[in-house]
This record gives sequence, C-alpha cells and structure tokens, in this order.
Amino acid sequence: MATDPQSIILTFRDAIWRASPTWLTTGTAQRILYSIAVQLDAAGDAITAGVKLRFPGVYTYESLPLIGRERRIRRGRSEADPTYATRLVRWLEDHKTRGGPYALLRQLYYHYAPDSFPIALIYPSGGQFTISAAGAITYVEASTGMVPQWAQWYLLYFTDTLPVTTPADLDDLAVVPREWIAAHCLGEIIVMPTGAELWNYPPTEPWNGAGTWNTADTTIRVRVR
Repeated sequence: MATDPQSIILTFRDAIWRASPTWLTTGTAQRILYSIAVQLDAAGDAITAGVKLRFPGVYTYESLPLIGRERRIRRGRSEADPTYATRLVRWLEDHKTRGGPYALLRQLYYHYAPDSFPIALIYPSGGQFTISAAGAITYVEASTGMVPQWAQWYLLYFTDTLPVTTPADLDDLAVVPREWIAAHCLGEIIVMPTGAELWNYPPTEPWNGAGTWNTADTTIRVRVR
C-alpha cells in the first residue's frame, strides 16, 4: 500500500552522534558532545515555540492575551479559548468595519457570550440596528421626516443579569463601545429590563424631549465620550 512521503527530522544530538567518528561517540567525548547538542536542541525548540505562539491556537492558548492586545480584539467576559482564537484569526476582517454598527454589535455579542442578550443601537435619525441573543443583526430604516444627527448614538441593553453596582461594572458596559464606535461620536448606554418597550418611539421629532421611555427613570445610563 502506498504511503505519503515523510521526512525524518533529526535532533542535534542524533545528528552530531551520526556525523562523529567512533572515538567521539563513546565515553567522555560522547558526554561532552551530548551536553553541547542538547543545548542546541533546547534553543531550537524555543525558537520553534516562539514562532508558533504568534498563531492563535496553533501551539498553545497561553499566548491569546498577548495576541489579542496586539490585534486590538478584546476577549469576552466568559469566552472560551477556541472561540477567541478563531476571532483573533479573522481580526483583519473585523477591523475593516471598525467604527460601524455591525462591527460594534458583533463585538458586544462576543463580549457577553454565552450569556448574550438583545441589544439595540439607535441613532437620533431613527435608524435602528438590533442584535438578538442568538447573534442575528437586523436593521430598521429611519422614519421619514426625522432630522439626521449621525454624530450621536444610543445603545440599549435589554437584560436583568448584568451587574451594575460598582464603577467597574459600569465601565464594563462601555469598554467595547469605546473601542468600536466611530471616534467622533458621542453616545449613551442604557440598561433596560428584559422585554422593556420604548414608549412613544419613534417620536415625531428626534428624541422627544419629554423622555417618555418609561414611567419611572429606573434605568442605568452610562455616557460614552
């Protein structure tokens, strides 16, 4: 039966032993050669590992934090190693749309997965992008007659599970939007109960000054600048 060709890679220890004369392959001479060659093998292993560490998930997952920092892809709060490694592989594709609504919502989805929840990104013009708990993104056209205000945005998190009691909790709400929204935009993050509805939306004018989202202002709001 035919077999695939294979190349045999010798260690420095084996290569030196095979290339040496008989009087260098026994006794004290052999021990000296071995002590030199084993250091070369260790250096070769270290160099090989260093090259492989540059590739997410190829050699070990231990290098993922360093690769993620370099590629500016933040790891999700509970993201598994294989999922994060896959995202680090496609980092260039993700950065091509950085600053846009689709890129932001996808990064938010992975940031909170596997406990993802619905998120809505709304612009004062009335345009609305939403991502479901399953990761599906939909877009609703802006209502006619509304005045565009593209330099602002609002993110609505529909969840009852996020901790929002400490400064660190509030900062976590905004960390991904700060990194992935367009740099010139100002926005606000609003945490709303699961299943909450937006009353009087869309309004007849951009962002009704009466603020009739709910009867009591019990939502958590974080401004992002």
